[in-house]
Amino acid sequence: MKSFLFLFAFAFAMASMNGIAGLPPAPIWLRQTGIAYDTVNKIYSVTITFQHGSSDSHESRATGFTVHRSLVGLTDKDEEFELVATILGDDAKPESITYTDNKVKGGVYFYFVRPMGGGALGLRSEKTMVVAPGSYCINMDTPQLTFTSFPNMVSIPGQSYSYELYAQHRSLRVQGFVRYELLEGPEGMTVDNKSGRVEWKTPADASGNYFVKVRSYSEDSETAEAFQEWYIRFGNAQEVKAAIANNVPENLVTNTLLMPNPAANNVTVQCNSAHEGIATMSIINSVGMEVFKNTVSLSYGSNSLQCNVSTLSSGTYLLRIGNGVALSTFPLTIVR
Repeated sequence: MKSFLFLFAFAFAMASMNGIAGLPPAPIWLRQTGIAYDTVNKIYSVTITFQHGSSDSHESRATGFTVHRSLVGLTDKDEEFELVATILGDDAKPESITYTDNKVKGGVYFYFVRPMGGGALGLRSEKTMVVAPGSYCINMDTPQLTFTSFPNMVSIPGQSYSYELYAQHRSLRVQGFVRYELLEGPEGMTVDNKSGRVEWKTPADASGNYFVKVRSYSEDSETAEAFQEWYIRFGNAQEVKAAIANNVPENLVTNTLLMPNPAANNVTVQCNSAHEGIATMSIINSVGMEVFKNTVSLSYGSNSLQCNVSTLSSGTYLLRIGNGVALSTFPLTIVR
C-alpha cells in the first residue's frame, strides 16, 4: 500500500511538472525566425516564433506568455533573465505566435518563453540562442572586444564635446559587462565608466588638435579589452556641421558585415544593395584624412567587396561606401 501511495504521489508530481493539474503547458517549440539590422542606429530586430503547448481536459490552455532574454554568459539563472514582453489577448490566441524584439544591441542571447493561464505561470520553453553579430566577426572562444562606435573629431571652442563610446564582445562564450576608462585626454575631459559617455567642456581659446585615448574592458575577463584613440580638431560651426553630416549613414548598403574586424591585411565587406552601378569605397583615419580609396561595382542584392588594408597602421578607422547620392559608414579596427 505504501509503495502504491508513493508511486501515485510521484506520478502526480511528474504530471504537474509537465503542465497538468491546472498549469498551462510549456510551448512545444521556440526558435528564431528572423533578424534585421538597422545600420543607422546599429540595433537589431529579432523575431522569434513559438507554439502553444498541447492541452486536454486536465490542463489549462495558456492565455498569455512572457518573453525573456539574457546575454549568453551573463547569467544562467532563469529568474535573472530580463522580461522583454508580455503577450496577452488576441495576440496570444494563434497556435503559432510570432514576436519581434526591437532595439537589440549586437551580442549573443538566450531567449525563453513562459506560458500564463489559470492565474499561474507554467514551465518555460526550451531556450533558443540568437546571434546578433553587428559589423564584426565573431570569435568562438577568445575573450576580445572591439569598438563599434566612431568619435566626433571636430569641435567648436567654448562648446561642450560629447561622444558615446560603445564596444562589443566578439566571443560567443565570453561576455560580461563592458566598462570604459580614459587613458589620455585634455584637462577636464571625463568618461563614464558604465555608459561610455565622453564629456568635455572645451576651452574658449582652444585651437589645434587634442589627443584622446580610451580603453574598454570586460568585467569577466582581464584579457578582453580594446583601445580607441583619435584627435579632436577645433574648427568653425560650418566645419562641425559638415563633419557630422559625413558621419551619418544614408543606407546605400544594408545588412553589412565586415570580416574580419579587427583586420590585419584584407577585409571582406558583405552587404545588400538596392542600387546597381559604380560606388566608391574609402577609409578615413582618426584625424579625418582619407587613407584609402577604391572604385567598386555594386549589384542589386547580395555583394561581397574586397579591401586590402595591409599598408595601414594599427588604429580605428571609418570604412565608407558611397555613390554621390547615398552613403553608408562602418567602424573598422586594424591591428598589427
